[in-house]
Amino acid sequence: MSQESDTLKKLVSSFIACKQYNIIFFKHETLNRIILQQTIQVQEKFPQR
Repeated sequence: MSQESDTLKKLVSSFIACKQYNIIFFKHETLNRIILQQTIQVQEKFPQR
């Protein structure tokens, strides 16, 4: 039983770590997309001559 619960703890902790990594990655992706949109909007407002 202790062996089983230990494996379960490892699984859960690795799953949590994976979720945290995914959240960080997703935030980074979203941030990049927002920055890109802002840049495009600025370029549309002030076209380069």
